[in-house]
Amino acid sequence: MVIALGDGHTWAEAKSGEEERSWTGANVTTGAIILSSNNAASGASTSADQSGFVLGLYGNSTAGSTDGTNTTEVGAEISGGTLSLESIGELIQDPSNIGSFLTSGFGSGLIGITQNADTSSSAHAGQNGIVVAVAEGRTWGNASAGSDQSRTFANVTAGLITLASNNAEAGTSTSADQSLVIVGSKGSAWAESSDGMNYAKVGSGFNNTGTLAMYQETETTASAHAYQIGTVTSPGTTLGDVWTRAEAGNTSGRLTYVETLGNRISRDSSIYTYSSADSSNAEAEVNAYMLRSGSYRTYSITTAYAFNGNPPPDIDTETATYTGITIGNAWATDIGRDARV
Repeated sequence: MVIALGDGHTWAEAKSGEEERSWTGANVTTGAIILSSNNAASGASTSADQSGFVLGLYGNSTAGSTDGTNTTEVGAEISGGTLSLESIGELIQDPSNIGSFLTSGFGSGLIGITQNADTSSSAHAGQNGIVVAVAEGRTWGNASAGSDQSRTFANVTAGLITLASNNAEAGTSTSADQSLVIVGSKGSAWAESSDGMNYAKVGSGFNNTGTLAMYQETETTASAHAYQIGTVTSPGTTLGDVWTRAEAGNTSGRLTYVETLGNRISRDSSIYTYSSADSSNAEAEVNAYMLRSGSYRTYSITTAYAFNGNPPPDIDTETATYTGITIGNAWATDIGRDARV
């Protein structure tokens, strides 16, 4: 256990040869790090893992690996709050009180996480656990292999992120995925990839209290790809209090997306979505299916957009004031484009 009135740190690292490395790390400002395990091992490859809690005014926990060429990292972070110094003092006097300390409303954020990383097959990192944010909390998973990049990330304000799984892989290509639930005053989750020229990303969120339950994946096996399936719900009455988006494009100005913005007219507004985004040198394309639902009536605007660098873009929209299904598609090549809802 590390208890800090200033800054506290823990770490573990394993090396094999000149290039392979796996590591864990945790940091806290005015708080505590409580590890149930923290291991590192090396041989023909490397591995590292940790499991425990970080709580404080600011804190993070990470695990990562590199094989010299490819790199992965997963992490979780909290910031903000008003940690009780009296509670910290009581914990210093008697560390066996940790159980009651964790349930006493100590005023800070909390990370409860299990993380692992290894280089047994290129580079891998994974995590699962919870992030409780009094102010802000976030999680991420990053993978890089040359110009290929894949990543996931999630954010919450005054709420909870529950990660069932979050993985990042880097080798001949990159991939990342996450399965999570977010509850709070504001939250979002994204997955995105880039091969250096083409990119694809998907995301969903809420802006005025809500919940999100989502699975997202992304990879660069064949150019850039991203996919999501799940539900986002909010009682908010402002357009965009619930939203979902799929986007694909490239660095030369090609851009396609399908986006739905929603809000409630009466009671909660909910969007169930499965959407995908793909981008290659030949084409960028997004496809999205949205099931809009609510206890009574919802309002939403769905926009499909396609641009290939030659004005004007093709844009199509649909406005809906009842529950129902919306399907959107947009694609763009060097010589053509089309957007439909």
